[in-house]
Amino acid sequence: MEIGFGTAVSAVDSLNETLRTLESKELISKYGFKSQIGELLVTVPKLRDLFLLADELDYLSAYERLRIQGLKYAVFEANQVLEEIVVQLLKDRGGLVKKVRLYWVAYCVSQKLRKIRNKLDIRDLFNSIDDNIVFLSRRKENSQETSRRKETCSYLRENSIIGRDDEVENIIGMLLDSSNVQCNPSFLSIVGFGGLGKTALAQLVFNHPRVHAAFPLRLWTCISNDQNQLDICGTLKKILESANGQNHEGSTMDQVQSQLREQLASQRYLLVLDDVWTENHIKWDELVKNLVGPQKGSWILVTTRSKTTATMVGGAMYELQALSKDNSWHLFAKIAFRPDQSNPPDELVTIGRNIVDECAGHPLAIRVAGSLFCGQAMVRWQTFQKIGLAYCQESQRGIAPILKLSFQNLESPLKSCFSYCALFPKGFEIEKEKLKSLWMAQGYISFHEGQSIEEACEEYFSILLNRCFFQVVKKDHYGQIVSCKIHDLMHDVSQHISGQEMYVMKASCSELDKNVRHLSVSGTSDEYNLGRTNILSYLHFCEEGFQLGKVNMSYLESLVANCLNLKALDLSGFILERLPDSVSKLVQLRYLNISGNTEMKFLPKSITELDNLQTLMLRWCCTLKELPSDLGRLDKLRLLDIRGCISLTCMPSSMGKLTCLHSLSDYIVGDEQSYSSQSQWFGGLDDLKHLNNLRGCLNIQIRWPRHVKYVVKEDDEQDELCLGNKEHLIVILFDFIHEEADGRAGNEEAERLMEKLHPHHNLKFLEVKKYHGLKMPNWVAFLPNLVEICLTDCRELEYLPCLENLLCLKVLRLVNLAKLEWVGEDNSLADSSSTPTPHQLSSTEGLSYLLSLETIEMSNLPKLKGWRRGAGDDHQFLSGGSNNSSSNKAKLQSLPSFTALKSLFIWNCPELTYFPPCPNMEDLSLLKFNSRLQMILNCERDICGDKELGSLREAANVFSGCSSSLRHLIIRDCCTLSSVGGLEHLMALEKLEIRDCDNLRLSEEQQEEGVECTGINTNFMPRLTTLTLHGLRQLMSLPNWMQFLPALQSLEISFCNQLISMPNWMANLQSLNHLTVSGCSKSLKKRCQQEDPPGKDWPYIQHIGNIDFQECFY
Repeated sequence: MEIGFGTAVSAVDSLNETLRTLESKELISKYGFKSQIGELLVTVPKLRDLFLLADELDYLSAYERLRIQGLKYAVFEANQVLEEIVVQLLKDRGGLVKKVRLYWVAYCVSQKLRKIRNKLDIRDLFNSIDDNIVFLSRRKENSQETSRRKETCSYLRENSIIGRDDEVENIIGMLLDSSNVQCNPSFLSIVGFGGLGKTALAQLVFNHPRVHAAFPLRLWTCISNDQNQLDICGTLKKILESANGQNHEGSTMDQVQSQLREQLASQRYLLVLDDVWTENHIKWDELVKNLVGPQKGSWILVTTRSKTTATMVGGAMYELQALSKDNSWHLFAKIAFRPDQSNPPDELVTIGRNIVDECAGHPLAIRVAGSLFCGQAMVRWQTFQKIGLAYCQESQRGIAPILKLSFQNLESPLKSCFSYCALFPKGFEIEKEKLKSLWMAQGYISFHEGQSIEEACEEYFSILLNRCFFQVVKKDHYGQIVSCKIHDLMHDVSQHISGQEMYVMKASCSELDKNVRHLSVSGTSDEYNLGRTNILSYLHFCEEGFQLGKVNMSYLESLVANCLNLKALDLSGFILERLPDSVSKLVQLRYLNISGNTEMKFLPKSITELDNLQTLMLRWCCTLKELPSDLGRLDKLRLLDIRGCISLTCMPSSMGKLTCLHSLSDYIVGDEQSYSSQSQWFGGLDDLKHLNNLRGCLNIQIRWPRHVKYVVKEDDEQDELCLGNKEHLIVILFDFIHEEADGRAGNEEAERLMEKLHPHHNLKFLEVKKYHGLKMPNWVAFLPNLVEICLTDCRELEYLPCLENLLCLKVLRLVNLAKLEWVGEDNSLADSSSTPTPHQLSSTEGLSYLLSLETIEMSNLPKLKGWRRGAGDDHQFLSGGSNNSSSNKAKLQSLPSFTALKSLFIWNCPELTYFPPCPNMEDLSLLKFNSRLQMILNCERDICGDKELGSLREAANVFSGCSSSLRHLIIRDCCTLSSVGGLEHLMALEKLEIRDCDNLRLSEEQQEEGVECTGINTNFMPRLTTLTLHGLRQLMSLPNWMQFLPALQSLEISFCNQLISMPNWMANLQSLNHLTVSGCSKSLKKRCQQEDPPGKDWPYIQHIGNIDFQECFY
């Protein structure tokens, strides 16, 4: 694969920006250097054009490539020299420079500018850069046709596709389901990166008999334009040709439109638009308006590599996944082994499976590998295994062109960003924020006016993610992407594109190639002696949570001395006693990561001399006691990560100067020992008001002083200034750390402080821990965008604010609130009467409450009485009558309901006797609750929970009331429960867990209350797919009703030590695909073993695809 020039374009952009900065300096003008700068400013844009054209060409001769590469490295060196000049000019910060020094600086600048001009003297490389740009432009025009993907068609040999049966059924099901028809036509996009089999899947669907029957008119058109172009007229002509079989090359747009409307008007159609690249909404909308027909139920099926394109198309999106390991092997074996090789040698099978693993489920790569191995001798197989698929020239000719298409359609800065990913090891989980910071450090991000570099960087990441270069690995609690991976084959692309520029060192090396600009290493640092280099990145990689060992100070000093041009230095995972003072010599350093250090107590003061530092990562430096007092000198710092720095007790007083900070993990307001006065204590928090660019998540740790009187004055004018101007913060965590306070005075001070920490109304997630106020601040009720509230360990909290205004609230978590009695206020029923009047009942009946609320957790709230506080409280409102009395039912039905609530968790709320109606509940967990607890799960039924429940048949009304909504049921720690009869009402139940119920004997269920097993019909829990039985000490055999679970796919049995055999009816569970047994008897494992010899129960379970017997103790 050709070496790319994307990073050269980014380097030229950086060079141009630095030249503009220098042009404005007084010294440059005073000593006559402005003309030299001007000459370079004329040359630089031409260099950019040359690199762009060279990067887009499919082929350059060896001579051309060598010459342009030489120019690329000259640009790299020019960048370094110019940055040295800038640093030299700024070295005397704000002071007067002596005359002698001025002349010396002027002389140095003159020499360095002359050096740059000589380096970039393009006449030695080409006779004229302009002529070469014209020459390369013509070649680009001639090569465009050959670089496009070969036109596809609808024909396919079905027996050549393996492992896509489920996908075909899923997509056909979506096309034929009338409930999916939302518009005419409807849209469905198949998304995945190149070579994954999107076209093949579309062909299978297109030619399926059910599709033939459902769509009288079926059309296939291959698009294959880049993302900015869409030939509408040409595309419509192709569609029309597919419809009537005629060529319409000479037809006008009007003629094509008229004939196409005529074709589409007569019948329902399926149109496949294969290989769509465009992300242009206007062009797409213009195309689609010509495809609207009167026949409802028509579909357009799109295949694309871009999620952005799929989102633009609209409708459903189907993300195609890699083949499973089994299907990957079947596909490889079908191609690599001849029909007469039904039993290939074991050594070939072993080598083949290793190669298949390297293909990572990619069908194209598997096909190419299989074809290379077919008919080859053993020695050839061994050679392939040794060099690997990625370095096999034959395989690259088959795979590279398809994958390279995706890369070539990226804009130049995105090419640089993706090429940089070659530094990460294969399969490495890449932290998103770390990757973005590294891109910024290298100057790869270009952004337009009004956009921050962080916003542009996020956009870059999203583009690469949506175009399937990245795969999401992990999201945080708030749904934000935390990490990603690069598919192995795309990683190979990045390594081939970057060439020697990005180098992964896997063994000891005394000298690097002069062309290496970015270096990543693994192992202990002492193995590497680099010598003097020009590298810009030095990255050490280790898995999070692991340490690489202790580093000698001499090694660090040598690293700094030999790598003075570093822009990114990552030493995370190493144990350092300290950083060397010489780190200040890394004047171009923009990224410094020393996370995971367990011995460093202080940072050197010289670190504040790193004028260009943008990112400082100190995560889990658990012994770090303080940050430098003049940290504010780092006025370009944009990210400071101090998560897990548990020894830090306060922030430096200069924090308010870091106005460029966009990401700050934690802000610590120290205890009274950190400040000389209480006014300084509050002043530490006051510094926050200057950090207006903070975005994302902020953890505010408040180390509450022992003597708290008058920390916050009542007439203080700090209201809302600390957080109210931070419109980009979406998550705030207030974490109070207490010593013993002065009783009630401490509560009042906490309340006053919280009132003054009013966040911006854009806040979405709020968490408060160990707050000692009696009530939450009033501003909580006026955060219209709030999605989640979590209150934990607030031991004095008695009141919550009104939540009814929080229309976006989806999650409410209340944990360990010892004094909380009511969640909300009951305004509608708040009068002097103890019982609501008929008028009041009718006024609330049928109302919905907190329309967006989906999840509620209430854990360890010992005094909680009910949801709403008022004159008509629970004890009075539900007074009189039994739990199931008609009067109480009527009263419950009159309460406002949680119509959106799907998940409710209640634990240790002994005073709670009612809960508002929840008609759409799916997941309900009740632990240590009041036996009189009542709630309505739909408009007609009520539930009465009883912790002394002996049989679930006593709650038959409960189950029949939620039979159409409950999806997940957990029965746990019910020590007196002896029967689970009554579950047959749960027709929608998908997952059932029964845990730690000591008296439950499932094997006797069929005899309960005289009910015979034969009386259970085939509709018994028809949707149950997952069943878990854990810690059932009395379980001696599986209950007979299990054989009537038609959808059961997964069965997990753990720590049921009395279970000694599997029943013969297990063979009836044909949908069962996973059986996991752990912590059970050894005799059960022996009866179920497959061989040596087969166990007695093996015939009953041999149809199950995945059987896993883990440790058996009894």
